[in-house]
Amino acid sequence: MPKKACDFVKRVDGLRFNAGFRKFNIEVKENLLEGGSLCWGSTDFDLCTIYLRAEADHETARETLIHEITHVILAVSGFGGYDADEMGGEFTDGYIAPTNNEHLTLCISRGFMCAFNLNKELFEILLEEEK
Repeated sequence: MPKKACDFVKRVDGLRFNAGFRKFNIEVKENLLEGGSLCWGSTDFDLCTIYLRAEADHETARETLIHEITHVILAVSGFGGYDADEMGGEFTDGYIAPTNNEHLTLCISRGFMCAFNLNKELFEILLEEEK
């Protein structure tokens, strides 16, 4: 990890996000790539790992970790989507069944409540202001 990594990045590196069905490692990497391009974060569902880019500042790292956790919560709540290989050529952009606002809100809010209850230490860090 670079010496200039922000305190937030240093504190979350090595923690785990408990998704209920599985725990996801949080790893910090320098020059994080996704599809050959630099990115701030990425989630590997096969390896159960959330990656954060070491060079992120405090606010970017916080936003990115919440973004990646949201991907996991959506998958746990039944909104993971599937790639074209899994669904066939008919659904080239992935498939999520039609829904409505109330159903989506119910699923996601329960996902976040599960996440909060299973990850108190991680969310305490996420909710802290930059020092």
